[in-house]
Amino acid sequence: MDINQLKTFKLVALEGSITQAAHKRYLSQAAISAHIKALESTLGLSLFERSAHGMSLTKQGIHLLPFVEQTLKAHDKIFDEAERIQGKISGKLAIGIGSSASSEILRAFISLIAERYPNIQVEVKQGKSPEILADLMSNQLDAIFYNDSTPPKVSLNTLKIAEFGVFLVAPFGLIDKKTPFNWQLLNDHPWVTPNPQTCCGTLAHALFNEHKITPTRLIQIDHENMMSSLISSGLGLGLLHTEAAQTAEKKGEITILHEVKKAVPVYFAYQSKRHFDPVIGAANNLIQELISE
Repeated sequence: MDINQLKTFKLVALEGSITQAAHKRYLSQAAISAHIKALESTLGLSLFERSAHGMSLTKQGIHLLPFVEQTLKAHDKIFDEAERIQGKISGKLAIGIGSSASSEILRAFISLIAERYPNIQVEVKQGKSPEILADLMSNQLDAIFYNDSTPPKVSLNTLKIAEFGVFLVAPFGLIDKKTPFNWQLLNDHPWVTPNPQTCCGTLAHALFNEHKITPTRLIQIDHENMMSSLISSGLGLGLLHTEAAQTAEKKGEITILHEVKKAVPVYFAYQSKRHFDPVIGAANNLIQELISE
């Protein structure tokens, strides 16, 4: 039994046809048949039922197929690892980074990929999560770090690398925290929000609709990382991520009023159809290594 026989077994199982398997493996039909017969002889099992309609797996073949697939994946990983050790994986990796991505993991990832894969050229683009997600889907980016409060697209492979909460906050002294929280008390105040397409921008407008809030003034800013300083300066209410909200409250700059979202996930993502791309695979393996530490 050799690896080529296993590859043939899997392909015939998927295609249900020796003719199609021969075409895809660039072998003769006789060679494909010989592979199957040799494998059945080695294992002492009947793997396929042959009929006028093609080839279908026997119960024994169905049982073995997952093990064959695992073996082939392990075989591929051996060669991938050999190339990694030799530093042979090369190419370009265009990465999109959303404003809420974990900076700690990003720094570690870029440092590690430079160390392990010196022949991979990394290009980084920063932007709002919806923008870089659109660039990923249009193949302008190879992988992205982004946050989304909705489930990921089914066409993506994702790894959750972090998460953050979102809090409703007010300039210090604007609203007495001892007063029982009431959404209607917020109706007569200005609000500071980021772009509606951002995480906090989307959440803010959802709150306006849900609780029938009409801000006396709406100040919109494109940079989410400027939100804390603008709210602290007294311009209005707003939403901040957990770390920013807690830091500003400790400094006496703002008052945390309410937890709006307990956990917004931050993902590393790439298109599922590119799973076997060596550069994407290298990046994915490094991210898995980092989040498992």
